[in-house]
Amino acid sequence: MVFIVIRPLFYIASVMLLLIVPMKVSGLEQRCNDKAETSTPTERFIKNNDGLLFDKATRLEWQTCVSGRTGIRCQYGTVRYFTWWEAMMEPSEFNTKNDGYSDWRLPDIKELYSIIETACEEPSLNQTIFPNHPLLPAVSKSWSSTPSRSNMGRAWQIEFQNGLLYSLGNNERLTVRLVRTCDDICQQAYD
Repeated sequence: MVFIVIRPLFYIASVMLLLIVPMKVSGLEQRCNDKAETSTPTERFIKNNDGLLFDKATRLEWQTCVSGRTGIRCQYGTVRYFTWWEAMMEPSEFNTKNDGYSDWRLPDIKELYSIIETACEEPSLNQTIFPNHPLLPAVSKSWSSTPSRSNMGRAWQIEFQNGLLYSLGNNERLTVRLVRTCDDICQQAYD
């Protein structure tokens, strides 16, 4: 009984604090543990001039920017957000408009997790390799192609603000970063 009364009071107090305490979004800066080993060292990746990069460890080719952003530092355009179903269709749309390869896809959760920088947060990405990823918790998540095994109305995603992965409802709107398996011809372009 006490919990039923106290919980709404905590909620009201939290909302009031959010309204009273000034917050500055631009003040979010990446924090890294300098004593921790980096999981995505810059030398592991090779960038090209097309907004793509090659991961030498996984042999995957990634889009440098999330969908909607372009430029060397992903500074142009507007981030696009997708439901999981829309995210699953995005590679088909990209492949028809793309001048190069037609095998781009939404990464599975293991592939997406392979680009997490475990020594950092806000974002938990190597910013030299993956610049300007949206930061706030509501917008820093990216879909994977991996559905939840326990609930087909959910799929796995990564929260790039802090590197956590968990399943969310398929109707949530998240970012997308496409990937492709880099075949021999692709790998030669990076050698």
